[in-house]
Amino acid sequence: MSQLLKEDTIFEKAINKYNYFTDNEDLLNEYDRREAYLVYQASLMRGSREEGREEGRLEGIKEGIKERNYSIAKSLKSSGLD
Repeated sequence: MSQLLKEDTIFEKAINKYNYFTDNEDLLNEYDRREAYLVYQASLMRGSREEGREEGRLEGIKEGIKERNYSIAKSLKSSGLD
């Protein structure tokens, strides 16, 4: 690991940022709040998506019933049973 640090400063920068982040209580709290917010937002989106799917499914059923009724009426009319 120390050999990597000597060869590439990007690792050293990453470790320094990691140490700064983990030693800073305010940053950790902010990260936790942000993480909780993102989880909450994802939950809302998931719920909205499920509601939208259900609404779309019901709309599709209604449309299918209308088309079926129209088809039946058209068949009856063409066979003279109107």
